[in-house]
Amino acid sequence: MQTPMGPGTSLRQTAGLMCGAYQQAGAVPSNKSTPGIPGVGTDGGLAWRLPGYYKEAILRAFLDFPRTGRVGGTEGRGLVTEWAYVNGEFCELSQARVSVEDRGFQFADGVYEVVMAYGRRPFRLPEHLARLRRSSEAIGLRFDFDSGLLESVVSEGIERCEFADVQIYLQLTRGQAPRSHPFPAGVRPTVVAVFKPRQPIDPARRERGLTLISVPDERWANCHIKSVALLPNVLARQKALEAGADEAVFVSPRGEVHEATSANVFIVSDGALRTPPRSNKILGGITREYVLECAARTRVPAAEEIVRLDELYAADELLMTSTNLEVMGAVRLNDRPIGDGRVGPVTRALHAEFLRGVGTK
Repeated sequence: MQTPMGPGTSLRQTAGLMCGAYQQAGAVPSNKSTPGIPGVGTDGGLAWRLPGYYKEAILRAFLDFPRTGRVGGTEGRGLVTEWAYVNGEFCELSQARVSVEDRGFQFADGVYEVVMAYGRRPFRLPEHLARLRRSSEAIGLRFDFDSGLLESVVSEGIERCEFADVQIYLQLTRGQAPRSHPFPAGVRPTVVAVFKPRQPIDPARRERGLTLISVPDERWANCHIKSVALLPNVLARQKALEAGADEAVFVSPRGEVHEATSANVFIVSDGALRTPPRSNKILGGITREYVLECAARTRVPAAEEIVRLDELYAADELLMTSTNLEVMGAVRLNDRPIGDGRVGPVTRALHAEFLRGVGTK
């Protein structure tokens, strides 16, 4: 089994050549013997589309590219379920490393996104990357968003996963430099991506609905930036958990509702949907925007306007939206029931429309 490799052959080309040689030797199934696996040629083109199990087995065997504990078979090891990408290299998540002098670690000097892939299709990736660009520009973090790097990382990360529904975490920081407040010169951003199996909410849990508390909004004045500096959100969520609730809603001194610690807030009153308008105190959620589209398709009147705390108590329904929650009803706020204390029909209809839109229903 010979392959035309040379010193200038890239890792990807080498993997492709090895895949082709393996198939010729009968070691890798073709699509004739295993449905859904594309045919493999010796040019390395289609070979990289093989499932991660085969690619990594070949890399380990021929390229001295060990992945401790990641490939099954006679060695009794398990498949990788969580992947990471750090500055140009993919690895098992448990093996991912960044410097202790990374500014994201020392100053929370970075921005992030969370994207969900359904059936290996990332949901609204362009919108997520556009928001990441806006957040990056807002903090003066220079990154070439036009290079296509992030799109390629997302595509390859999903390809490596042995599961179809993937939660993707993307993070950019200002990079590694000696600890000092001013922006360092000549430092490249740190690029991190994490790929994990999607953890869908249990149907019984979704049926019960969320319980909430309200907390004073003491966060900074730039909540429209998706910053990794989330300590106020962490403290508010912990306060909710200690109070026996699931989530906390930030409320201004004037009684205006902003958002929850990791979700946007909607109410339903007399069949109409309302959500607080975009501002510097609210993150413009990608799911939030999509739910407004779902409302239009299901003919639910919707408006973006100021919502006050007393209106949450008086609402017929209260619901939260986020990448992880999708659309989820809340049934209690500060130990008071919302509506009849059950997840309402508009919430159910919007979530059903959401699932149809992402192709899971």
